[in-house]
Amino acid sequence: SGYAITLYRMEDYCGKKSSAEGSSLEPLRHAASLNPDDPFVVPVFAVKLQEVGQAEEGEKYIKEALEKNPDVPYVLRYAAKFYRKNGDVIKSLELLKKALGLTPNSSFLHHQIGLCYRAQFLEKKRARCHDREKMEELIRCCIFHFQKAVEHKPKFVYAYLDLAGMYGEAKRLQEAEETFQKVFAMTRLTCEDKQDLHFSYGRFQQFHKNSESEAVKHYLEGLKMEKESFPREKCKVALKKL
Repeated sequence: SGYAITLYRMEDYCGKKSSAEGSSLEPLRHAASLNPDDPFVVPVFAVKLQEVGQAEEGEKYIKEALEKNPDVPYVLRYAAKFYRKNGDVIKSLELLKKALGLTPNSSFLHHQIGLCYRAQFLEKKRARCHDREKMEELIRCCIFHFQKAVEHKPKFVYAYLDLAGMYGEAKRLQEAEETFQKVFAMTRLTCEDKQDLHFSYGRFQQFHKNSESEAVKHYLEGLKMEKESFPREKCKVALKKL
């Protein structure tokens, strides 16, 4: 179990989550078969199955884990992550709020709840929702939970970037700028962190500050770092579009 989970964490660190070949998939499968009641390895195995396009099988393991361990925060948070990525934001929020009741100071849970509210906000934005009150409420919920995430974990890079993005949506541009600058000032950022930072700040400049020149500059900065990653690909796509 420890070996399989470590391999999975290393994939997360190296940005290699979507490939089944040479991955943590088989070690996780083996660990889950050896101990199907393990509340730590089974949910991770389910999420890995989802990442390699086997969500139906993954959901079977998630349901079993929830039945056996309905009040274990670790199980609840991975089940919530699974359902959010599967498009069931309501189910994800239900599980996350239950987990938060058990561990109220979890930065991970606050961040995941913020991501769920952001998914709802973006869906309504794409559908050109005219319910301004509902849109503002979703923005407030996002900001509240992302703020809580960085309060409990002051070096949580992605929570800062998500918080800055929602400040942008709320037209709180000064607070967005200050939040981005906190991340720029951080030391020991990984290459992928820096690529994501330049991508997020580029989008902020393009869509909220209306500065295409600054956006191009930051997309290029993300692209110049030659480590292949999802954020680098996002920089490339954004740059081409612009």
